[in-house]
Amino acid sequence: MSARNGRNKRRSRRKDGHSTAAELFDARGVETGELRNLSRRDCDRIHEGALDVLETVGFGQAPDFTRDRLLKSGCFENEAGRICFPRALVEDMLSQANRSLVLHGQEPRHDIELRDGHTYFSTGCGSVRVVNPQQKTVRDMLNIDVFNFARLADALDNIHMFHRCGTPTDLPNPDDVDVNLCYACVKGTAKHVSSSWFDGDNLLPTLEMLHLIAGGESKWRARPFVTNTCTFVVPPLNFSPESCIGMEHSIRGGMPVQLTSAGQMGATAPATVAGTLVQTMAEVLGGMVYALAIDPHAKLLMGTWPMVSDLRTGAATTGSAEQALVSSGSCQMARYYGIPNGTISGISDSKLPDVQSGLEKGIQHAYVGNSGGNILFCSAGSLGTGLGCSQEGMVIDNEIIGVALRTMAGFDVSADTLSVDIIRSVCTDGPGHFLGHSDTLQRMKTGFFYPRVSDRNSIKDWLDNNAVTMLDNATQIAEQILAEHMPNHINHSVDESVRQKINIALPTACVHGSQVATSSIQN
Repeated sequence: MSARNGRNKRRSRRKDGHSTAAELFDARGVETGELRNLSRRDCDRIHEGALDVLETVGFGQAPDFTRDRLLKSGCFENEAGRICFPRALVEDMLSQANRSLVLHGQEPRHDIELRDGHTYFSTGCGSVRVVNPQQKTVRDMLNIDVFNFARLADALDNIHMFHRCGTPTDLPNPDDVDVNLCYACVKGTAKHVSSSWFDGDNLLPTLEMLHLIAGGESKWRARPFVTNTCTFVVPPLNFSPESCIGMEHSIRGGMPVQLTSAGQMGATAPATVAGTLVQTMAEVLGGMVYALAIDPHAKLLMGTWPMVSDLRTGAATTGSAEQALVSSGSCQMARYYGIPNGTISGISDSKLPDVQSGLEKGIQHAYVGNSGGNILFCSAGSLGTGLGCSQEGMVIDNEIIGVALRTMAGFDVSADTLSVDIIRSVCTDGPGHFLGHSDTLQRMKTGFFYPRVSDRNSIKDWLDNNAVTMLDNATQIAEQILAEHMPNHINHSVDESVRQKINIALPTACVHGSQVATSSIQN
């Protein structure tokens, strides 16, 4: 029996009469990592290349506070004014980094444990457009949309955490965007949230808000339920001053930080998968040295988010085969280091949740999902190379993820599952088929993934049912969730305390369910 499969635990919980892959296996993550197309020697060479880049090229455009901290930690400044990282320093800092990490939900049942080969799926991308696939229309992303996407993710079992999937365009004061974006996420779901901050200093009022929600700073520090997905580097190898400020505030505030590099292969990263991995690892490892210089106990993830260019146009193509390769390579390198990581999987280049979208997402989730990475971001709802997000798409992607999780979990080979005695009994004692056998009935409840959105009826039954499509089913489910599901993990009195301290833009009536704003979603 495969050890990976033998450790998976059955779960009996059911919802709406439908099993999902999340219900079949341990909620703490399906064990993955069977795909290893990078040999140990390959990983060694990529690592050595990254160390070479850090020592001889280094980072440019370091703000003074970053420069000073890194020089004190053992880095040096070369003749070009770039901050370089000695190999021994990088290796020493790597030995100090956390090897596992629990990302807490606001409710303990949503905690996820990031350790070797345990994989989870998250939303993502920070899209600026909302796609309505039924009408084939696109409109600006609003603050209420982010809240509603969070509510959807809260109700969809195969989405394990929520990375802000939208950037609101309707908040006139730029200083209000960061805090309100985080508020919309944590109010909409009790699952772990990750967000980003355009202005690093806005982490300070955000942390004040999170302390209130948690019930005090000490409770927040014990169970931080928000991660800063911090794009501290502008590829190739330049610091982002605003994000560096945010990194410092986050780490000192006890917030987990995903050190994110998002170079674009062929544009802001080399045109080879191996070269892009070398640059990505150099950027993230440099970020780890910086983060651990702030606090040796910082809670860190490797944010390996390289993307790919279509070199015919120069535009990004996140639905490509090369994207699957570079994301898979990132997961394998993170396992080589033994450090928790996040990467991207499932951003479609299609503008609709259509055949192209299903092709791109399904292949990536199957390929990247079996590479052993911890969190696959942007896996649900993301369209238009990340610029658009769709509610219906999120529901469909939840099902695609469910199928991927089921295949990633594999199957047992044991005396119990080989079924020799059952085959003998059916063939010799009748009835010549397995449909009514007690073993079949038992495994029907625990061993199969049953879709909610896909249609498995006969053609005749499908036609008799008005030829309902997957998109029709997804639209109905999304509308039902948004009409009925109003998370209440932040009670009214706590919410009121937040509003007295922070300028919250979402109307109280919308977030307390007395006036659920859904009309803007479909218009």
